[in-house]
Amino acid sequence: MRGGTLHERISIETPTESADGSGQLIRTWATYKANVPADHQNVSGGETLRGRQVSAQASHLFRIRTVDGVTTEMRVLWGGEYYGIVNVKEPYTREMWLECREAD
Repeated sequence: MRGGTLHERISIETPTESADGSGQLIRTWATYKANVPADHQNVSGGETLRGRQVSAQASHLFRIRTVDGVTTEMRVLWGGEYYGIVNVKEPYTREMWLECREAD
């Protein structure tokens, strides 16, 4: 992947649980990796990208250089909006695709 195509910056966040004042567990988010160079594409479930099917749930695709440990439990922060990761693909040695949809 050429670095010149990575014009956007995203943050990848991971969920954490902590107890509130009454002892109830609440989900919060912590930054896993900040300022990640990315390429963004709007997609629809029926689109094919380079011969690979995009998940029917995905509405956004972020292409990044590989970041170890990224899972579908995480989310992406881009442009002030949150996107849940629905699929992680590594089609090439140093490239990762994060298929995402708008977070609820």
